[in-house]
Amino acid sequence: MVDDIGAEKIYNEEYLARHKREHEDRVRQVTNFATVTPAAVVRVTGRIRGTLSAATDRQVGAALHYEDLRPAGEHPHDSEYVVTIESEDTDSWVWDEGSKKIATRLAALRDSPHATVAVFAMAPIPLLVFLGSQLDDKSDIRVFPRFRDAEDLACCWRNEPATPAVFELSSSVADATAKDVVVAVSVSGVVDADRAQADLIGAPRVSLRASELGPDAIQTKSDLTAFASAWRRTLAKVESDYPACERIHLLAAVPVVAAVACGQHHMRDAQPALVVYQRAAEEYVEALTVS
Repeated sequence: MVDDIGAEKIYNEEYLARHKREHEDRVRQVTNFATVTPAAVVRVTGRIRGTLSAATDRQVGAALHYEDLRPAGEHPHDSEYVVTIESEDTDSWVWDEGSKKIATRLAALRDSPHATVAVFAMAPIPLLVFLGSQLDDKSDIRVFPRFRDAEDLACCWRNEPATPAVFELSSSVADATAKDVVVAVSVSGVVDADRAQADLIGAPRVSLRASELGPDAIQTKSDLTAFASAWRRTLAKVESDYPACERIHLLAAVPVVAAVACGQHHMRDAQPALVVYQRAAEEYVEALTVS
């Protein structure tokens, strides 16, 4: 076999690469792709508490299969756009490094012919929000979840329940002069806005909260649609109640897909700048700005 003595003379790199491609071609010939949609695959991974946890090929493959998608191109990696951010989430430079890497790689995606894009991400919330802001809203963007206890099915959406998740919006008194507004988004956990930096303590607050908090608060595509709608209402609330607002300070405890949606549905050219914070120990620290 390939690990036998002398096998390297037979199973060299060229031989293995050729047989790999032949196998992939045979699989394509016996699989009916007429009913599935080709998609570019975006993979973004950053360290969370010191760990890089990229989606595996099996997780990506299963998620695409259940959504009737397949990797575009002749071979699975032909249409992949991979970003890996090696710096720790406690390093002050990680936000600049990560946002530059994401922007550069997704610029290449925008120049590609792919109409459908499948997104698999696991990174700190500020980088996920920035990733969302870089996704072209004119494309068919499919953002996939990441569940903790499903192994090969960790990136597959759950079956649709009778009713989607509910998200509740509340705010402080309207203020026509406020330039800074704190928006707390509590979905996977509770955001304590009192832990915002000192100069924001007196700023108006808007709260978006899942009626049932928890890491799996968003389990289905309907749940994500409901969250995206609630987030757009939140942004509209800021614009109507705080018309002088120049900066929205986002404190979020949300799953991957919700963080990406926050960036996707923020209109950079029309709405106040989105200042995104990272939870560090007992406080929220400014990470990056989407504008």
